[in-house]
Amino acid sequence: MLRGSLIGKNLGDSVLLRFMQRGDSDEHRNVPVKIYKREAPEIPFSNDLSGMPYNVWYEYVDNQSHLDPEVNLIFEGVLPLDMSFNEYIDRDVDANQRYIYWVEADSFGTHTILGPLGIKVRSRDVWWPYEKWLKEMNNIKDEHQDIVTVRKHGETTMHRSMFALHVGRQDNVIAILGAVHASETGPELLLKALRYMLENNKPLFKKTGLAVMPAVNIDVREQTVDGVPHYLRLNHNGVDLNRNFDFNWGEQYVYGMSNGFLGSVTYRGPYPNSENETLSVIRFLESVKPITVFVFDSGSVITEDKIYYDGVPKGTEVFDVSTKLATLYSKVFRAPHEGCGTFTAAPISFPYEEPVFKASGVPVGTLDGWAAKKFLIPAFNLQYAFSQEGSIRIHDNTTPELLNKWSIRHAYALMAIMEELS
Repeated sequence: MLRGSLIGKNLGDSVLLRFMQRGDSDEHRNVPVKIYKREAPEIPFSNDLSGMPYNVWYEYVDNQSHLDPEVNLIFEGVLPLDMSFNEYIDRDVDANQRYIYWVEADSFGTHTILGPLGIKVRSRDVWWPYEKWLKEMNNIKDEHQDIVTVRKHGETTMHRSMFALHVGRQDNVIAILGAVHASETGPELLLKALRYMLENNKPLFKKTGLAVMPAVNIDVREQTVDGVPHYLRLNHNGVDLNRNFDFNWGEQYVYGMSNGFLGSVTYRGPYPNSENETLSVIRFLESVKPITVFVFDSGSVITEDKIYYDGVPKGTEVFDVSTKLATLYSKVFRAPHEGCGTFTAAPISFPYEEPVFKASGVPVGTLDGWAAKKFLIPAFNLQYAFSQEGSIRIHDNTTPELLNKWSIRHAYALMAIMEELS
């Protein structure tokens, strides 16, 4: 008899389904099953603000039926049983497609069905598992041992190690962090950009160094890599890490929801700096004493040059410097570079004011806000800028080619900032 839940995992080019069978006798322990699926391209990823789906995806999926005429039977029979579990690998899948699965069985005169399960096939060339980007960090270190080290700065809620790359001069350091929200820009873009910079302008690191923490919300990010189809924001404890820092701490309603309510997608946590990830970031930044911080913070694996620095007090010299640096970043990011294609979005005027924040105020508890206040430095949050070319990221359909182009654009922009701050 089927028990528990249907579990799925994206393998990059196939989908692994796993489910439990339990019986009171060997005769009924492993009965024939039927596995169903249908394509579900309509399952949303996110919008461009809080990462909320366009509709509540799990309610939509939970109300789908295997009796729908568009559903196909893809397997019927007995599967090998391993410690009460069956596994089935569906290799007939397309990259970037979303699917819904069910498993059905009859035993002891009882009809049972597991599912529906929604899952997204994501290329391992676009979304990198934890082990892959750790390997790339060590590859970069090994190839540039004269100026690169890898250091551990703490652990996640689930005790995954949080590493950072320390590159070049370390008394004049720009800190870069990715994936504070789980399904956002991180290791793939940042490590590609860093590799490009090292291979094309290594002497620059003698003037200005970098400290790069590729991902903060590592635990839940793995769920995105493994195929959860919708945007994920919170850490494993249900906390929005970009509301958890001790910066202007207080209850706030941004995106129409309270950051003080457990269950909200902007839940700030029980108290400031409550999360392992937050404390690890603080430890990281306090150790490098950055002159500037960049937080890459946009749904999917690419972001652009819509830059917020709301944590920097207006009317100060630091704010003026921040405006200058943001303008420089955007100018260089949008300039023509070999191998980067075109960029058609209109220029951004800095400081940029997000219209949605006019009514609610800018978010509190943010990483960049904490860094700006702690170190009295420019601290930036990078977002999608509505370019025609980059719009593919809204639905999480980024290609390896676009990821490469955008990493080079960010590499040139970061090199301009490094030169400016040298």
